[in-house]
Amino acid sequence: MPSEELLHRSESMGDGLREHGVIRVSRTKGEIFMIKILLIIAIVLVSLFILSLIVYFFNLDMKLTSAIQPLLAKHYDKIKRDRKI
Repeated sequence: MPSEELLHRSESMGDGLREHGVIRVSRTKGEIFMIKILLIIAIVLVSLFILSLIVYFFNLDMKLTSAIQPLLAKHYDKIKRDRKI
């Protein structure tokens, strides 16, 4: 009967350790793959959010359009028009 007592004691100890997060539960390959995909998506979303804040803070969108505007004006000035203004 001592083996049953040891078995019962080890099971109860395992339950206590599992409740406190000491014993790790093995994950399947599918679960690990999903966790990696979700982590990548979260990193991309956070990166895009930070990038949008940087663009907003330094007004980079208007600075870019003001740099491109002379090139666009030169291109559109060369286009033949049907009507003279």
